[in-house]
Amino acid sequence: MPIIRSDSLALHVTSADQQTALADTLALYRRLVRDLMTVAYMHWPQVGVCEGNAVVEVIERLIHPTQ
Repeated sequence: MPIIRSDSLALHVTSADQQTALADTLALYRRLVRDLMTVAYMHWPQVGVCEGNAVVEVIERLIHPTQ
């Protein structure tokens, strides 16, 4: 699956509270992405054959039930 886009953005943190919030957000994001990658890796036979946005539906079905 090709990477479609990747951006680098400069964030201007002006206070200790903002720095803490940013660090907490980044830690949570990294943990959740790692968990999603584990799901994708463990279920690669189902995920790897998908193209485009079909991957989203497959991953969503694997991590939570929908109706």
